[in-house]
Amino acid sequence: MFKRQMSFLKGKKFSKFRKSRNNNCKTLYKYYCRYSIISCCNSFLNSSQIEAARKVLVRNIRNNGRIVVRVFPDVPITKKPIEVRMGSGKGDLFGYIYRVKKGSVIIDYDFSDYNLSLKIHKLTSMKFPFRTLLVKNY
Repeated sequence: MFKRQMSFLKGKKFSKFRKSRNNNCKTLYKYYCRYSIISCCNSFLNSSQIEAARKVLVRNIRNNGRIVVRVFPDVPITKKPIEVRMGSGKGDLFGYIYRVKKGSVIIDYDFSDYNLSLKIHKLTSMKFPFRTLLVKNY
């Protein structure tokens, strides 16, 4: 169910975006849970990477806590087919990504055990293409 929601986005005016710079501005968010996974650098996240991290969290936390995914891939990415000559317009829609900025919260989760949450953070950070931090909020 979650993967189907991420892969199809409705209500966009333009189906293709232009690339823009990912500026080094820190985004501040209100924390919803006890632990937060925060990005250390600018990057991109696609829906399969977010889904893989969410599955790791669900598998390890089970029914002992709650998970809040704070990102949603809404920027369309285009790609040209293989062995097509250059020119003749922009490529077809390939998928959606989320532009991650430095310091932005990706996932919040509640869990009681600190040592186990460090292990969970290590497993989820392997699913992301950038370094992450675990922040204890309160």
